[in-house]
Amino acid sequence: MRNLLWRRAGAAGLTAALLLGTSLPALAANPASGTATTGQSLHLEITSPANGSILNLPPGDLTVSGLAQIGPLTESGNVLYVVDVSGSTNSVRNMDCNGDGSINNLDNLNSDPYIGTVLDCEIAGVIALNQSLAGSPGAEAGLVAFGSVSATADISPAAGDQLFLSPLGVDLTGNGIPDMEDVARSLQSGAITAFTPKSVSVGTHYNNALTSVRNTFASKAGETNIAYFLSDGQPTPGSFTTGAGSPLSDLATAGVTVNTFSVGTSAGGCGPATPLAVIAATTGGTCTEVTDPSDLADVLVQPATIDQVQVSLNGGAAVTASLAGTAWTADLGGLVPGANSVVATLLVSDGTTVTADITVYGNVGPSAEAGGPYTLTEGSSASLTGSGNDPNGDPLTYLWSPAAHLSSAASPNPLYHGVDDAMETLTLTVTDPHGLTGSDTADVTVLNLSPAITSLALPADPQPVGTSVTATAHFTDPGTLDTHSALIDWGDGTSSAGAVSEVGGSGSAHATHSYSAAGIYTVTVTTTDDDGGSASATSAHVVIYDPDGGFVTGGGWIQSPPGAYLPDPTASGRANFGFNAKYKNGASTPTGSTEFQFKAGDLNLHVSAYDWLVIHGPLAQVTGSGTINGGGEYRFMLTVIDGQATGGGGVDRFRMQIWEAESGVVIYDTQPGAPDTADPITELSGGSIKIHS
Repeated sequence: MRNLLWRRAGAAGLTAALLLGTSLPALAANPASGTATTGQSLHLEITSPANGSILNLPPGDLTVSGLAQIGPLTESGNVLYVVDVSGSTNSVRNMDCNGDGSINNLDNLNSDPYIGTVLDCEIAGVIALNQSLAGSPGAEAGLVAFGSVSATADISPAAGDQLFLSPLGVDLTGNGIPDMEDVARSLQSGAITAFTPKSVSVGTHYNNALTSVRNTFASKAGETNIAYFLSDGQPTPGSFTTGAGSPLSDLATAGVTVNTFSVGTSAGGCGPATPLAVIAATTGGTCTEVTDPSDLADVLVQPATIDQVQVSLNGGAAVTASLAGTAWTADLGGLVPGANSVVATLLVSDGTTVTADITVYGNVGPSAEAGGPYTLTEGSSASLTGSGNDPNGDPLTYLWSPAAHLSSAASPNPLYHGVDDAMETLTLTVTDPHGLTGSDTADVTVLNLSPAITSLALPADPQPVGTSVTATAHFTDPGTLDTHSALIDWGDGTSSAGAVSEVGGSGSAHATHSYSAAGIYTVTVTTTDDDGGSASATSAHVVIYDPDGGFVTGGGWIQSPPGAYLPDPTASGRANFGFNAKYKNGASTPTGSTEFQFKAGDLNLHVSAYDWLVIHGPLAQVTGSGTINGGGEYRFMLTVIDGQATGGGGVDRFRMQIWEAESGVVIYDTQPGAPDTADPITELSGGSIKIHS
């Protein structure tokens, strides 16, 4: 994989450096070598410990040392200077292109009418880079200029087009100036004027430039080929394409590295999607932003350098080695038993990496893995997942401690029995035949389970005021060592503790209570264990009546709301009623009569018997059985409020509930879904309700 690196080089004192694309990392070896895209040779070696060493160390630090070396700039290879000579390269002027600290005629490197243009600075950069490469014995160089079209320069005064020149500093013209410098200084806006003049016009056509690079390097296939692509502007629309069959794709296939330079502020920079960045990324080169063109000469001649050496053990986090000249040292984490992989990576400033690795073997005692943490509930068991490992494959023995709740202390996977909630730490020790041991710990948490109430018994029949009512609840608990308490909420604002009888965490609780007022009460029993776990159960209603509490009468009509008549929820309209209910002296069930007629639902309820009557303040509730339209067995509950009674709110209200006696299917309810204890909300449209004291 090739890495794309880019950096900015500017006039505000920013250190200039040439960043070139990475080459493919060398195959893992020791020692290992590679080549930077500048042509500099790279050498990486792990010198200690030796490959294949057996290290009799317990797990601890491992010191690794070696050598990292980089050769001189461009020892061999082929270079193309690709220069943008479009019209915009003359639009910015008066820059110190030769870097002597002043702006004068010396900054007019191509002797055109303009001093210190972008093109002058590009020429200065090419000259500087060519001079830095002139001492490389195997290097050859050429030049491509591009505008709307592109052309490869004739580099020599010899007959015919000479596309490459070697050595780079040769002066065949005899004028004291290297021929490559003559060609560079001959660049004009839209033209090459040296040796064999060529016109390229003044546009910015990247595809044409890349095609010339491909064609020029065609004779150098299989060699190290590097292009330096300088441009101060965006490509002409439609002049740059990517993908299969494009000039850029062909260059990448041919193995040509293109290092791009965004010169000035109009070239688009090196953002990931910019054309210059795409060219560099596709070919394994780098994209460098040179916001001040006068810095270009410094940027181009910077050789690659060693950034750092990173070393890792067994794929762990890389450690940056200490460098002293060509020697490096790194302290790594502990070895593991058996084979250990040590990988060293040389990172170069141009993004190139070289990797070397060795394998060493750790000879240490066994290790234990206790597994966990383990969590279970009281009354249950959990299998422990202990294990051991010996680097030499020796058999191991196992010992867990403490072992009070274990099925076996000598098994790697015993059962842990949670008899009660607790937290403890277990230690697993493994021993090899030579007495070397390893140990590990695991936490075990046994969670408390709340008790469960299995039944709650209360009187099913209505009870007169003042009668002693008994509540009895049975409960169980998986925690056989748990003890329990009970609290009974009688629903009238009072509560009392229950008497508990239990064995092995299960038992019963009971209590008695006398109600002082008539009403329909809900009783709740809560059982709590000694660890704070609790369970509650709520009874059906306990009905308390007062035979001397008065009687209730009523008659009139309501507007039955939609949804009240369940067989036809759309039915609504007038519903007539009439009722009276009272306790006769000494009677335990009330007497009276109730009629309810809802014509829209063809429903006529006639009550044949009452079960109980409860009057509490302005509210009266009566329940019993009857027939509909002269047949069937139905249950009903009538709840009313006397609006004129104290606390009645000034408005008489009515609720009727009717259901099938056997199936419990609801036939009619003016407040469907509301609990039986809910206050009625349907106001009378006519008539009245009266509670008589």
